Amino acid sequence: ELPVEPAAWLGPALVAISLGLALLVPAGSLARALAVGLVATAAGFALVAWRTASVAAPTLSRPLFNINVEGRVADIQRLPEGVRVTDIVLAARRMAMSPDGRYIAFVGGPKGQANPPDRLWLLTLATGAARELEGTFGGDSPFWSPDSKSLAYRSSSDSKLKRVEISGGAPLVLTDVAAEPSVTATGTWNRDGVILFGSGTGLMRVAAAGGGAKPLTKIDPGKKEVGHGYPQFLPDGNRFLYYVSSSDANIQGIYASSLDRPEERKLIVRTNAKA
Repeated sequence: ELPVEPAAWLGPALVAISLGLALLVPAGSLARALAVGLVATAAGFALVAWRTASVAAPTLSRPLFNINVEGRVADIQRLPEGVRVTDIVLAARRMAMSPDGRYIAFVGGPKGQANPPDRLWLLTLATGAARELEGTFGGDSPFWSPDSKSLAYRSSSDSKLKRVEISGGAPLVLTDVAAEPSVTATGTWNRDGVILFGSGTGLMRVAAAGGGAKPLTKIDPGKKEVGHGYPQFLPDGNRFLYYVSSSDANIQGIYASSLDRPEERKLIVRTNAKA
């Protein structure tokens, strides 16, 4: 019985059939030339099939995440003893994958506490190992720099927006942030060093080096808007998506705008979910 995957046997079979045809055809004829060409083609196919069959597909030996929905806890392999990821239900603002795909930043705290003191942790996907980022006590809503070397986050302990290098060092305060019931201070960071984050008055803009935040968009009370948040830069670094929170279902949703014309916006979809 032939195996289900034919790559390992189909190439050699074609070589044998083609060689047999070549020997049966008179020498010097066009048919002999075509048959010889078929032998060479089949041999090349056989080599590719053999190399393909020789490379085993990678497999995952164990999952990185085990999610306990009831307990709202995600245990990560090799996470230090006594540490848990907090509020997996709120993963939209508690976890962030790096642009290069190598890391996941997440909010974690001690197990067994009703209101654990959160801080930021860094999970390396290649190894499954996680480590705490020093000085990020109270950290929440992390988002990445485009080069995957830094994280910005909201510090609930002192109501500041901060950045920290994943290589180490003390966090840098960028600006003040307020606790908003309608939107969180999740943000986005472009390659020109511009950071946008949400607030109850509209999107705010701040430099990645710090220096204070300035308003970028403004809510429209006439449209029952109560906040702009969850911005996401598009690849050009100028245009971005963001969420408008409103009690009017015809207004609430995801919009597109740009840094050079923030007063102009286009509705992308009406929804109660973030961009």
